[in-house]
Amino acid sequence: MDFFRRAFADARLRYHVSKVVLAAIATPAKLSAEFLSLVEEHPLVVLSLLRDHLQTGSPHTYAYLQLLEKIVDACSFSFHAAMAADLALQEKLVQLAVTRAEGAERRKVRHLARLTLLEYSRMFVDVPELRSLARLAGLVEKLTGKSLMRALAVENKKVAFIDLRPEDIILISPVEEPLNAPPSPQRKQAAWPCHACTYMNGLQATACVVCKTPKATRAASSSAHEPTGEKTVSAAEILNGTLCHEKSGSTATPPRLSTEDGVRAPTPIRGGENNEVNGKVLAERSAPAAGNHA
Repeated sequence: MDFFRRAFADARLRYHVSKVVLAAIATPAKLSAEFLSLVEEHPLVVLSLLRDHLQTGSPHTYAYLQLLEKIVDACSFSFHAAMAADLALQEKLVQLAVTRAEGAERRKVRHLARLTLLEYSRMFVDVPELRSLARLAGLVEKLTGKSLMRALAVENKKVAFIDLRPEDIILISPVEEPLNAPPSPQRKQAAWPCHACTYMNGLQATACVVCKTPKATRAASSSAHEPTGEKTVSAAEILNGTLCHEKSGSTATPPRLSTEDGVRAPTPIRGGENNEVNGKVLAERSAPAAGNHA
């Protein structure tokens, strides 16, 4: 019989606490005296009710987190000790702080959960009985691999979009052109490509917007393609013996041609006005020498 009485009294208490909690959530600006007295007298019941509503994706999670923050600031050590002993509540808070947030509402919940754990790490670090609450912030940093304060600072930053300016627009012609076709005058005046990163810069830009490389001048770009002045000699001229040396003081050895006797004779050399040598005469002079050796 006593069991039924206790069960009935416990259910009636939980029902009454839930009604008071709902009223406190409806008016979060100021907590009523009845609510604060229930928190002081029955902290476990209040924590159990709050823990059940701290679910990821629930639309009321943010309101219950705000209520928990107000309770921690307003209540005494007894409620804090009950929180330090409630491991399930701590697990729910850590889960809300590390979960991936998609959408504005979930990001608000995650931001408030991280801020709450950061405050706990400062409030309860000097109390030995409440250090389990102070270690929750370090647990979140270990799970995410990021500093909690830095994560909060990044979440507070906002990105502003500005209107597009005329100089930000680079016109690109949709007309297909062959690769070897010269660029049209309109295309030349529209933009110039960076020779380092190939970014199309505006006509008035003196350096690349992306890599800051100065704009290449026409003289500098054309100097690399100028001919060096060296004369190209074909293979047919070398084989036919018509290789000519323009400079008279050249010491290069000319190629030699083979005769009928197997002796290699020099090809005609044209080095100057008085230095012409007939290759045929040299071949005749070298032929007896080859016979003597034989």
